[in-house]
Amino acid sequence: MTLLVVAFCVVVILVYDLMVVLFYQDVNATVSNTIYQASKRAPIIAFLAGVLCGHLFWPITKFPEPKVNIEYKSGVHSGAGDEHDSGQH
Repeated sequence: MTLLVVAFCVVVILVYDLMVVLFYQDVNATVSNTIYQASKRAPIIAFLAGVLCGHLFWPITKFPEPKVNIEYKSGVHSGAGDEHDSGQH
């Protein structure tokens, strides 16, 4: 059902744009030009369009578990008597 709604909206917008260009011969009244002009006045529109595209086309998958096992060993390191400590950090 959702696919039909999206397809219907896209077709309506395309038909509207074609009517505006072919019958009224006014490219400035097209949907794409209107969005472009609005985004020049408010750049947040272009940013939000990018967020929307990222939301729509980012793969929806479960993130894999990390393969690295990091262990934390508590202890106090004084540095005194450590043969491996060269003194340079």
